[in-house]
Amino acid sequence: AGVTNGVYNFSTGTVMKAANYTNLNFNYNQPFSVFFVTDFSSTSAQMSVISRLLTAGNFQGWEAGINYFAGHYAPQFYLINTYPSNAIGLTQVTSTMSSGTLYDLLFTYDGSGSWHGVTIYINGGSPGTLTPAAAAVSATTTNTQVPWVGERINASIPYSGYLGPVYVWNRVLTSGEASALHSNFYAPPN
Repeated sequence: AGVTNGVYNFSTGTVMKAANYTNLNFNYNQPFSVFFVTDFSSTSAQMSVISRLLTAGNFQGWEAGINYFAGHYAPQFYLINTYPSNAIGLTQVTSTMSSGTLYDLLFTYDGSGSWHGVTIYINGGSPGTLTPAAAAVSATTTNTQVPWVGERINASIPYSGYLGPVYVWNRVLTSGEASALHSNFYAPPN
């Protein structure tokens, strides 16, 4: 990945692995938040931005990315024990995203085990309507995989385009923090 002013330029096949992955191994009953800045250039149906999903069997783990859904691009989130029977999988369908445009995305999960516990903010704005493909998870979502930025662990679902900072917290960020991140995404809250 090329770097310009702290922003990475990903092309298909470019990936970064997180260094301290044990801190990013969230279970279904643990709250967490994921934030990133994107200017995607891909026309793929699905793009993984940060993923800790197993790539075979039950797909256990979590992922935040972008999906082509109902005729437009939209943020997508997964938290999985076994897909689709014991999982949360959803897309924010009320916002239209276009390639070649800068967006900041904040995904929050409250540890409830329900898709109702997920909020997705685009550019710090109010959360839109979520459409679940899988609605609830009630068993472990942890695994031993290292998180990857730019594609899934098996080199599938690649991200293409510019990707700014990627932050992960072990708590739910508030709507005020979503707005603050949008205003100054290089100064994240603690």
